[in-house]
Amino acid sequence: MVAELKNEIHNLVDELNALSARNDDLVMERENDAQAINEMEAQVAEWKRKHDAVRIELRNLKGGSTPWPW
Repeated sequence: MVAELKNEIHNLVDELNALSARNDDLVMERENDAQAINEMEAQVAEWKRKHDAVRIELRNLKGGSTPWPW
Protein backbone atom coordinates (compact mmCIF):
# COMPACT_ATOMS: atom_id res chain seq x y z
CA MET A 1 0.00 0.00 0.00
CA VAL A 2 2.88 2.40 0.75
CA ALA A 3 4.46 1.63 -2.63
CA GLU A 4 1.14 2.32 -4.33
CA LEU A 5 0.83 5.65 -2.53
CA LYS A 6 4.43 6.59 -3.47
CA ASN A 7 3.69 5.71 -7.08
CA GLU A 8 0.54 7.86 -7.06
CA ILE A 9 2.42 10.78 -5.50
CA HIS A 10 5.17 10.40 -8.11
CA ASN A 11 2.56 10.46 -10.89
CA LEU A 12 0.91 13.54 -9.39
CA VAL A 13 4.27 15.34 -9.14
CA ASP A 14 5.02 14.47 -12.78
CA GLU A 15 1.61 15.79 -13.81
CA LEU A 16 2.14 18.96 -11.79
CA ASN A 17 5.53 19.51 -13.46
CA ALA A 18 3.97 19.00 -16.90
CA LEU A 19 1.17 21.46 -16.09
CA SER A 20 3.69 23.97 -14.78
CA ALA A 21 5.72 23.71 -18.00
CA ARG A 22 2.55 24.12 -20.09
CA ASN A 23 1.58 27.14 -18.01
CA ASP A 24 5.01 28.68 -18.61
CA ASP A 25 4.56 28.11 -22.35
CA LEU A 26 1.12 29.74 -22.29
CA VAL A 27 2.41 32.74 -20.33
CA MET A 28 5.24 33.18 -22.86
CA GLU A 29 2.78 32.91 -25.77
CA ARG A 30 0.53 35.49 -24.11
CA GLU A 31 3.45 37.89 -23.65
CA ASN A 32 4.47 37.41 -27.30
CA ASP A 33 0.88 38.02 -28.41
CA ALA A 34 0.69 41.18 -26.30
CA GLN A 35 3.93 42.44 -27.84
CA ALA A 36 2.65 41.69 -31.35
CA ILE A 37 -0.61 43.52 -30.59
CA ASN A 38 1.30 46.55 -29.30
CA GLU A 39 3.44 46.61 -32.45
CA MET A 40 0.35 46.37 -34.65
CA GLU A 41 -1.38 49.14 -32.72
CA ALA A 42 1.71 51.31 -33.21
CA GLN A 43 1.61 50.57 -36.95
CA VAL A 44 -2.08 51.46 -37.08
CA ALA A 45 -1.38 54.74 -35.32
CA GLU A 46 1.46 55.50 -37.76
CA TRP A 47 -0.69 54.73 -40.81
CA LYS A 48 -3.53 56.81 -39.37
CA ARG A 49 -1.13 59.72 -38.86
CA LYS A 50 0.09 59.37 -42.47
CA HIS A 51 -3.49 59.14 -43.75
CA ASP A 52 -4.50 62.27 -41.88
CA ALA A 53 -1.45 64.14 -43.19
CA VAL A 54 -2.23 63.15 -46.79
CA ARG A 55 -5.91 64.04 -46.34
CA ILE A 56 -4.96 67.51 -45.04
CA GLU A 57 -2.48 67.98 -47.87
CA LEU A 58 -5.12 66.99 -50.43
CA ARG A 59 -7.65 69.35 -48.86
CA ASN A 60 -5.10 72.18 -49.02
CA LEU A 61 -4.36 71.41 -52.66
CA LYS A 62 -8.05 71.40 -53.55
CA GLY A 63 -8.68 74.61 -51.66
CA GLY A 64 -5.70 76.44 -53.10
CA SER A 65 -6.04 75.42 -56.73
CA THR A 66 -7.55 77.70 -59.31
CA PRO A 67 -10.26 76.42 -61.65
CA TRP A 68 -9.46 75.84 -65.27
CA PRO A 69 -10.50 78.69 -67.57
CA TRP A 70 -12.93 76.60 -69.64
